[in-house]
Amino acid sequence: MNIKFMIKKQKLAANVLFYMSFSLALSASINTTAAETLLPNTALLGHEIPTTHLVYQEQAFKIYGDERSSLHREIDEVKNAAQVFKERFGKFGSLDVVIVESPVSLFHVESTKYTKHFLPFLSYSALSSFHGTTASFDDSDKNILSHEVCHKFMILLMEQEGLENVSSNTPRYGHTALPDWFDEIAAISCESDILKARRLRDFYVSGNVETLYSLSEFLTMEHPSLKAMEKELSNLVKKAEMSANASGYAMEIMVIEENDTKPLLNNFYVQTLLFDKFIGAALGDDAMKQLVKLMSQGHSIEDWLMSELKLDNKEQVNKAFKLFVDEEYRKYKQLG
Repeated sequence: MNIKFMIKKQKLAANVLFYMSFSLALSASINTTAAETLLPNTALLGHEIPTTHLVYQEQAFKIYGDERSSLHREIDEVKNAAQVFKERFGKFGSLDVVIVESPVSLFHVESTKYTKHFLPFLSYSALSSFHGTTASFDDSDKNILSHEVCHKFMILLMEQEGLENVSSNTPRYGHTALPDWFDEIAAISCESDILKARRLRDFYVSGNVETLYSLSEFLTMEHPSLKAMEKELSNLVKKAEMSANASGYAMEIMVIEENDTKPLLNNFYVQTLLFDKFIGAALGDDAMKQLVKLMSQGHSIEDWLMSELKLDNKEQVNKAFKLFVDEEYRKYKQLG
């Protein structure tokens, strides 16, 4: 299976900017080779403008979509994610979530109509229809939108705390000034308990406990998917520049071999989940709110852990985490 992404080229006065969508919703919607023939021609880009209306709102977010679409699942996911995020990390500024019914429409949502960090998202019904099967997206426990919206909530929260989300020339996943593991903790926190349990089960069944990164490496590493993307980005941008149509848009496909990245990606997600559990078990439910403050002020997470756990050095922190992982694995085997 391949994971594919789209790039949008936008002409400005003296610059040419390329935007890459890095939404799991989008990548999931076009991740089969069979779908390649369904992708629209670049000559058609720029002519499909989605019309959306406010369909639901709370203080923390607004959801826009097609009035004819049934968005009950999407609304429920965002409501639950907002509640979970607020309880774990703190209150955040308002977010607009824009649900569209066509992959190309993701690139024609008029950003000036919505909040700064709005989230464009392909509806679950559209995902199923475009993908050609409902199997992947009818599973309500596989809540892609919950995961993605909490990346946005974290951006809003950290900006509220004074940590600016600076534009980057390379793809970034979540807040540009945060380490990727912390962004992923936020996103995975908003997933269903069933999905989190499934992640751990699949990892344990594969027998990969010994393949986890050292804590020092994990806390500084780049998201594995981003690392794979960066290898391809330069060539893809050049290709998009050559193929852009008169309206200034180009759509190119980035192909990342899932067989090459999946083990790294799975390990990263699982280690993020285990590290989250480790912090909660050792330091309590309010630890994440403490981390928000520390991250916004640029403090070292390892120094904080040494202090809170009353350990002498970083190696002892790493050993404490490994012991926790071993204990979690032992519990899993007993249950199995």
